[in-house]
Amino acid sequence: MENKVGTSTIPLQKLPLKDKTDGWKKSNVDYFISKYDVKYTEGKTKKDEIKISYNIYNSVFDENDFKYVTDPFKVKDGFPATIQNFNIIKPKIDLLLGEESKRPYNFRVIQTGETATTKLQEKYKQLLIQKILEIASKGGPEDPVTDEELKEVESIQKYMEFDYSDIAEQTAYHTLEYLKEKEEIQDKFVQGFKDGLIAGIEVHYVGVVNGEPVQERINPYYFSYDSSPNVRYIEDGSYAVRRMRMSIPAIYDRLYESMDEKDLNELLEKYENSVKGGSNSPNSFNKIVWKSFDFGNEDQEFDSESIDVWHVSWKSFVKIGFLTYFDEEGEEQVEVVSEEYDASEDENITWDWVTEVWEGYRIGDDIYVGIAPIPNQRISVDNPNAQKLPYIGAIYNNTNTKSKSLVEIMKPLQYMYLIIWYRLEIALARDKGRIINMDITQIPKSMGVTTDKWLHYLSAIGVNFFNPYETSYDIPGREGGKPASVSQFSAADLSMSNTIADHVNLMNKIEEMIGELSGVSRQRQGQVTSSELVGNVERAVIQSSHITEIHFWIHNRVKQKVLEALLEAAKSAWQESGKQKLHYITDDM
Repeated sequence: MENKVGTSTIPLQKLPLKDKTDGWKKSNVDYFISKYDVKYTEGKTKKDEIKISYNIYNSVFDENDFKYVTDPFKVKDGFPATIQNFNIIKPKIDLLLGEESKRPYNFRVIQTGETATTKLQEKYKQLLIQKILEIASKGGPEDPVTDEELKEVESIQKYMEFDYSDIAEQTAYHTLEYLKEKEEIQDKFVQGFKDGLIAGIEVHYVGVVNGEPVQERINPYYFSYDSSPNVRYIEDGSYAVRRMRMSIPAIYDRLYESMDEKDLNELLEKYENSVKGGSNSPNSFNKIVWKSFDFGNEDQEFDSESIDVWHVSWKSFVKIGFLTYFDEEGEEQVEVVSEEYDASEDENITWDWVTEVWEGYRIGDDIYVGIAPIPNQRISVDNPNAQKLPYIGAIYNNTNTKSKSLVEIMKPLQYMYLIIWYRLEIALARDKGRIINMDITQIPKSMGVTTDKWLHYLSAIGVNFFNPYETSYDIPGREGGKPASVSQFSAADLSMSNTIADHVNLMNKIEEMIGELSGVSRQRQGQVTSSELVGNVERAVIQSSHITEIHFWIHNRVKQKVLEALLEAAKSAWQESGKQKLHYITDDM
């Protein structure tokens, strides 16, 4: 009996292949999609945190986060200033990205395993014997053995350790060099490193799409994965879910090997409404109405004609056999066979259950295609359960805690910096300097000096005209030209210079703190004062690089895993494919 589609519990995975029906396949896809975007704290999801981090990097912020500063009494009147985003985080991230883009892209392919080691030793033995026989043929008084020839024996060892590569290693190296240009791997690695610094997670997809090995950088905002405490590298988890928004032509272009004409017709029927009246003639294209979808504010950048496409990969179980036999040379060999293998009575087979990676697509709500084991399964006799998901990546800083990216760590200081700038702007608006307090009745009005003229003379030539005997004002006690009893002149200091200086010093302190927190010091950014010694600057830059090196270390581990998976995908896709381009990948044509 088929499992019910849309079940809230994970379907059984330890099933024979014949029991993994269409209902079982769809139930798995639906179950893992239901785990996408699960809320985990204060009603927020990891997606929400990632969105905020990218906004901070791009100098976009939510004004509601600062309402307690800009409108503390909720009067909606506001102060004579507005929050301005002076981004002090972006230069730190951009510097690390720039350093990553300039790092050398070097790799070497090395075979591992007992067979590869035996080949290496045989080659080493062959070269040594050849050189020793060559030296042994000399040694006479007329042809002595030179020191250079003896050093050549030592050079063989260095050659075998560092430079030698057999035909398989050379082919693999040239394959990766070809895919590096075809898939623009270096650009995708820089984008992935940026994701790691901003979102705290770096993800790449490596698999076989339409018969070709591909590598794709995955936007972590539209990705969900197994967040078990012991999972640091995503490919070691039990599942991964990716959400894509694609048009119908793009869907068919990506999945045409998995879709037949029936699937395409179903897709068009569901998401491209027929013309009212039943006409589907080419001349009625202007009457076609596309369905619109409401996906919330976070998806406003998507075209309404795009459709949700989910790609799910998960680990299941498969029954395999280990067939033991003796080859022509009498050596024992072990071969992996499937559960459908028809074994004879005299064959020695040990059966076991091992992990197997499946994948599948769901288009919209109920169109399922391509649900099957991934074509590039990596089953090893030494470790048959060492299966990896096609999504490869790392989660930064998640040991015994929720993952936090470098941007999230610097976020409080960035917000504090904006608040101080806001306070500084208010202080600048309130700064009036020193002002004069004056008895306006002493302005010589009887001499034709109006208030406007008096202000003009005061500001233009700095002369203050006044008359203590002024009688043009009806002031009791001043009749008959009696002078004013006291000269009503004083000054008030309305300057905010001390407050402004304090705010500037505080902002300088925040800039220094964020440099310490991120590991990107001002010296590393090239901000060197004339009083600093060369040795001190060099030491500061070196120490700064030690702090940030952990980010590059994690990223380099991801790059290594991606290249290994890409090479395995190429082996699976091109094996016995007969494609003509394979003749031009290696340098020997």
